[in-house]
Amino acid sequence: MVSNVGRTCPLCQYPIKPGEPIITCEGCGVPHHRGCWEYNGGCTTYGCDGARRVSQNMTRQAMNSEVVDLSDIMSEPYTPAQEYQPQPGRQPLPNQGFQSPLSEWADILAGSGGIIGAIIGGICGLGAGGIGCIPGALIGFFIGAVLGKLLIYFLIVAVPAMIGGALGAAGGPDSAGAGAAIGVVVGVIIIIAAYVKRS
Repeated sequence: MVSNVGRTCPLCQYPIKPGEPIITCEGCGVPHHRGCWEYNGGCTTYGCDGARRVSQNMTRQAMNSEVVDLSDIMSEPYTPAQEYQPQPGRQPLPNQGFQSPLSEWADILAGSGGIIGAIIGGICGLGAGGIGCIPGALIGFFIGAVLGKLLIYFLIVAVPAMIGGALGAAGGPDSAGAGAAIGVVVGVIIIIAAYVKRS
């Protein structure tokens, strides 16, 4: 007789262990755990009539028992927990979304401008005495941070405007103004495209 040990019970999807009481279907020959067979009321194979055949492992006492013990067949097999392996390089924080390079540069310039503004404000505050140093540094920091953040956008608009004005100057003063206006439009489009690409 062919052993059913290691074959998978079609109901619970767990392998059949040695010495376990099983029921093999006469119609399709698929082995089931006795508890699974009784729980389902017959064979679980699709289209099978589910005729019952007692296997060698089935004892008379187990056949007459009213209580079905599923504890050993329904226990979860051990699966090791998967751990998150961080990838090398810069990883965004969980709440941090994607930032465009333009926005990152604006943040860098804002931080630099804030530090420079704090130093200049602190030095200017020394003229008013030691107490003026702290407010001067704070005010300088905030002004420097705002100007630093806006500097990247100013440069993106100003550089194409200057190039357009220089190219338009060959055609006269009116052409220079038109070239500068086109440069401003190009700069604004670059800024908008950087933020649209981010979302």
